[in-house]
Amino acid sequence: MAFNVEELQALVLGARLVEAWADPEMGVAVRSAMSKIESVLPEPLQAAMLRTALFGPPMRSARGADHHLRRLRRVLGDERWVDLRYVDAQGVETERVVVPLGLYFWGPSWLLAGYCWLRNAYRSFRVDRIRSCSDVLPDENRLSMLESPISLAGYIAAMERQHETETYAPAVGEMPASRAQ
Repeated sequence: MAFNVEELQALVLGARLVEAWADPEMGVAVRSAMSKIESVLPEPLQAAMLRTALFGPPMRSARGADHHLRRLRRVLGDERWVDLRYVDAQGVETERVVVPLGLYFWGPSWLLAGYCWLRNAYRSFRVDRIRSCSDVLPDENRLSMLESPISLAGYIAAMERQHETETYAPAVGEMPASRAQ
C-alpha cells in the first residue's frame, strides 16, 4: 500500500484541521498518527508531506468546550447518555438528558447531535453552550416506550425535515403548502 502526493496532502490538511479545532487530546493523537505515517513513507513522499502548504485557521474552541468535547467523545464511544446543563441562544438554562448520536464541526462551533428527552425530539446542541455534562447509563424503560428507535439516521431525517420547513418560501403568487386544500 502506498500513498500518492494528493492523498498525503489530504491527510496533512485533515490533521491540521483536527489539531486546530478539536480538543487538545485529539491534537496529540493526530500528531502522533501523522508522525507514524511520516516514519514509514519513502523519502520523496516524506518531503512532499512536509512541504504541504494547506492549513486550517488556527482557532481554538470556546473556553470549556475542549473538556466537553473530550467527555462527549468518550460518551459516544461508550454508548452512554449525557445529563447536560445547557444555555440556549436566548440565555435560558435548562437541564436535559440527551442520547448523543454524533459530534459535528459546523463553522466555528462543534455541535452535539442527539435525542433530547426534555423535548422528546432530535436536537442539536452547541458544545460551547454546555455548562456542565456528566454521563449516565441508558434508561432501557424510556427507550422501550418510543415508537421508533433513536438513531443517527433518524436525527439526520429530522434535521432535513426541519431545514425544509424553515427554508421554504413560496414563489410570488404561489399558495403555501400549509394553506393549500
